[in-house]
Amino acid sequence: NLKMVIDVLINRIVNQASSIIDLVLTNEEIKKMMSGLEEDLLWAELERNKNVRKLNGGFYFISLKNKNKINNEFVESILDDKILIKKLGDRMEELDAKINKQINNARKFYKDGKKKDALTCLRYKKAYEKQLEQMSALNDKQIQILYNKIDHEISS
Repeated sequence: NLKMVIDVLINRIVNQASSIIDLVLTNEEIKKMMSGLEEDLLWAELERNKNVRKLNGGFYFISLKNKNKINNEFVESILDDKILIKKLGDRMEELDAKINKQINNARKFYKDGKKKDALTCLRYKKAYEKQLEQMSALNDKQIQILYNKIDHEISS
């Protein structure tokens, strides 16, 4: 029964949550947790549940501890931050793959005696590494902003 599966999912999320970050989930995070279920049915059942609030791009799972304390804007800002952090992580993975590809291409060109092409690959690799370093710093900064935002909301 889908309703029972959703209830178990909600209870697991709420009971295992150590902070509000764990209660605000992106659609992607929910898909990973519930792989194998039809998405349309999953979304519909989550929307029907009174302990779940639908957001643009995700859901907020309401626990008894924070039922009235958290405002919508704050929850939506957490979701936005989580989505941005995920996008940054995806971009960092893409850059890492490009770096590895340039290393492999450089080795191949060098073996084939094409030193200029190998050097070009190494230049691209260096540029990608610089982008990766910038993305990593931005990702770390965004994570810190998220935690600071939560600390500020909890202390006020």
